[in-house]
Amino acid sequence: ETYSMNNAPSYAYENRKAGREFAHGKNTALAQVLKTKGALTSFSQGVETALVYLDKNTEMNEAKFYQHDWAKIAIKEAEAVRSGVGLAAATGFSKFLITGPRARDLLLATTTNVVPKTAGACRLTYAIAPKSGSVVAEFTVSNLTG
Repeated sequence: ETYSMNNAPSYAYENRKAGREFAHGKNTALAQVLKTKGALTSFSQGVETALVYLDKNTEMNEAKFYQHDWAKIAIKEAEAVRSGVGLAAATGFSKFLITGPRARDLLLATTTNVVPKTAGACRLTYAIAPKSGSVVAEFTVSNLTG
C-alpha cells in the first residue's frame, strides 16, 4: 500500500494485499472481538480496519461494483454514531515523547511544519526523505510544556 492511498476510502472486498499479512491490529484482542460481532474488515493505512458490522441475515455479493449489500448497513451505522456514540480502534497510531534541551531543534530539522511554542498547541507536520523529498510519515506534534 502506498502513502497516496492513505486518505482514499476503503471498501469492503477491495483487496489491497501489499503488506496486509503484517497489518497492525489484525490479530489484536479487539480485532478478534470485532470479528465475532460480525465486523467486515479491510486493510487501510497500514491497519486492519472494521468497515461495517454485518448481521447474520445479510447475504454478501462481492461481485457487485455499485450498491453493495453492506451499503445500507453502513448508512444505518453512521446514523447511529451521529445521533449516539461510537468507538474506533486506533491501534495503528504511535506516540513519541521527545524531551531535552534540543528536542525542538530535532523536530524542526526532521519535519516540515513549525513546531508549536505554546503549551497545548499542536500542528500537523510531515517527515520527508532527504534525497527524494517524498513523504515518509505524518505526525501531529503537540507542545506539552510550553
